[in-house]
Amino acid sequence: MITEEKLNQVSSKMLDSVEITTKELKEMGFTQHDLATLVESGRLIRIKIGRYSVPVKELHDYGKFLIKNKEYDKAYQVFKMCNEIEPNNISTLLQLLYQSISRKDYDSVFEYFENIFFSDNSAVNNKADNYLYLYLLSCITDVPKKYQCFLDSLSVEDIELKKQTSMYTNLDEVNRIRRNILENKFKPAISSLQKMTRDRKFSSIREMILKELLVQANNEKQRDLNELRKYIDNKDYASVILVLEAEKENHQLPINLEYLLFLAHDYLEIEHTGVLPVKPTFTINNTFNAISHKDYVRALELFIRHSEANSIPLNNQLLYLALVDINNLINSLNIEIEGDDQLVFPGFKSKKELAGEQLEIPEFIEHEITYADIVMALIGKKPEEAEAILNKYYTQKGITKYKYIIDNLLAIGGLENDLSYSKAMLELANVSQPNYVLDISSYIQGFYLALNTEQYSVAQHYLDILELSNELLPNKINVEILKTTLEQKQKKEEVDQPVVAPKAVTVIESSKPKTPEKTKERTSDVDEALVQDKIALFETGVDVVILKTMNNDRRKRIHKIVASIPSVKSFSIGSGDSRRIVLTNSPYLETRIDKRALGKEGDKAYREQDYERCIACYRKLLYVARPNPNIYAKLGLAYMKKNQLKKAVEYLTISTELSKEVDGTFDFTELIAKLTGKELQQEDTKPKFQMSEEEFSTEENYYGVQYISEVSRMVFAEGISLEEACKKFNYDLNQMNVIRLIYAEEYYSAGDYKAGDALVKVVSESKNKSKRVKTILEKVIARKKFYKNRPKEKEQSFVYMYK
Repeated sequence: MITEEKLNQVSSKMLDSVEITTKELKEMGFTQHDLATLVESGRLIRIKIGRYSVPVKELHDYGKFLIKNKEYDKAYQVFKMCNEIEPNNISTLLQLLYQSISRKDYDSVFEYFENIFFSDNSAVNNKADNYLYLYLLSCITDVPKKYQCFLDSLSVEDIELKKQTSMYTNLDEVNRIRRNILENKFKPAISSLQKMTRDRKFSSIREMILKELLVQANNEKQRDLNELRKYIDNKDYASVILVLEAEKENHQLPINLEYLLFLAHDYLEIEHTGVLPVKPTFTINNTFNAISHKDYVRALELFIRHSEANSIPLNNQLLYLALVDINNLINSLNIEIEGDDQLVFPGFKSKKELAGEQLEIPEFIEHEITYADIVMALIGKKPEEAEAILNKYYTQKGITKYKYIIDNLLAIGGLENDLSYSKAMLELANVSQPNYVLDISSYIQGFYLALNTEQYSVAQHYLDILELSNELLPNKINVEILKTTLEQKQKKEEVDQPVVAPKAVTVIESSKPKTPEKTKERTSDVDEALVQDKIALFETGVDVVILKTMNNDRRKRIHKIVASIPSVKSFSIGSGDSRRIVLTNSPYLETRIDKRALGKEGDKAYREQDYERCIACYRKLLYVARPNPNIYAKLGLAYMKKNQLKKAVEYLTISTELSKEVDGTFDFTELIAKLTGKELQQEDTKPKFQMSEEEFSTEENYYGVQYISEVSRMVFAEGISLEEACKKFNYDLNQMNVIRLIYAEEYYSAGDYKAGDALVKVVSESKNKSKRVKTILEKVIARKKFYKNRPKEKEQSFVYMYK
């Protein structure tokens, strides 16, 4: 007798072996007649005499049975077996996608999602679902680069359902949920989706996927909000900006976070400058408008009123906490505007207070020098005028004995091209405090950092500070040892420079002695110390540090440590055993950056041979943009032009490695070898992808496009658009893309890379490409720089013969 229980036994047996024997089936209780009936109905497949297998449909149903019984692991194995038998079965792929998402196995998620997303067999509403899944995945984890173009152009129209179905009878309700998702309103979307499926008493596999993604995206969002809450509690608005700016690069921010970002920028600006915003002279009745017009008292009042009216707890709202902070900051500054419009900053005395005190030199009473005057002097005055103002300030504050510190730090700022003289100004503010205590530990660290990066002039200034500080300290340090160390370093470089060629990749090492390699894996404490040691180099003007190769687990630990440091970014370059981590400086920039305009300015500066300006532009881009081979290439080439070869090699190496992961546009291997004096082996100079004449000749059939000559004549001789020409021969979009790629090859052969790239871009951005088109596209991109060697005369090229 045939029962579902027995059939499930058969399917379960298939997990252990690809086929099942007649003997095993009879042991399960099937008769010969049962087996004949099952084969006839298609529920069992006879492979040969005495051996059977189960069709995919039966296995698939068994997998769903296991899910109902909450045997998820076993169900996962069943669906994987289904996928091995029929790799493009959408129903199976959806089940595997759901299981992988539930397990948070995102490598597997994208393996299955790719076949779903690019499938040509999607049902009517599947594309909208696929775009929605992609958006939610991008909120949860990093998505592969191939999907970035879809995310960049994602709109409401892409995710909305267009046709009513038996499952979705109320399109307005369904599309409202989808719009909420795109606006990052995950909680209301989850509630509405649960209500809809609860009323229907049924959930499809696609809805199950959507629910799971929504829950995970909401959890991720909550973690981000908790992280922002911690930063706000600690008044760390620089980190708030870094988190929100990074999120803004990937997704549109909700309006409350947009205004939180606005407040964070203003908080730091007020905190750094002490200058209060000017309030509007008119009444504002909207919280967001009040924030935009910098009327923070009114914004807070309106926000509280709105929250109370809607019974929303205030302490859970980040915008409320930020408004409280910025109002408290403004109140705590106590800036007084005096008769001559002079600003009196906290920690400094007003003229009225100074009038009752006796200064060392009375003539300075009639014009007190403020901290703001020092800033303006350094920025806008001649060196001698700035020095005169500084000397007055030292005398006025009674800190003349510390003048040598500020003077040397100013000189260091000049050597490091720090136009804001941040080290000197920070120390000047400290020295000006009445309870200041001289601490030379930071100067010792600065000396060794400069020594380690071969900035000997900077090291000399730190040494001068230490030597002069000895006169003020009870416990003196042995400066002679430091002098000897500096002299030996300088002499060694002079002797070794002509003989020893620098390495191909400059890895900046700590000045601390190396410890022997341990056989056991290093602990997190060691890794934290390593990261802190390396990022300390950023204070010396270094922006990039390349770490040595390490195993995968350790790289993950390093990335995790760096993720908790707002002013530093990390990413990996290389592959396999040679994979390394790059640490990059990412300081807070007080002004908003127009990346495109800054890139254009940097390019223009490079063309005009103004390499200082080019470097300044691209350093800012380095701080705020994602790892980009173009940025590192421009910095490397600009440093090379300035003869700063060590930096050039680092940036060019990173550019080359990053480019390998994208399209191979930049390959500076040979240039790096020349800069470092390294002789490349012959095999290293060969292209990584080679094409023989025989391979080129196989393309003469033009990938099977039968009427390529006729289409080309219409396009290039008669001026008919490619779309219209293709219509005349009933070519679909995939065939038209193949023709575009043929023309790209022709342009590359003639050295016209701009025209070829334009066609490749059109095909790359085309949606729903067939596997064949994807394969040809990958080949064309890989062979780009080798087409110039193909044995074809220019006159034989379609793109030229008709011109």
